[in-house]
Amino acid sequence: MDDSARIADLEARLTFQEDTLKILDAAVYGQQRRIDALEQLCARLAARLRDAVEMGPDPGADPRPPHY
Repeated sequence: MDDSARIADLEARLTFQEDTLKILDAAVYGQQRRIDALEQLCARLAARLRDAVEMGPDPGADPRPPHY
């Protein structure tokens, strides 16, 4: 293999790797955005659950039947 063919092969590989890195970078970025959104949702749900527990049972809820 002569030098020009080796250089052309290396350039083709480099171009392929650059394209692959761009695709992977976009995938990681999208995943991180989704993780951030899910963490925010989880925090909001935890806060709502904490508030519900602090309020105690609903006073208007049906009382338990005596056989419980």
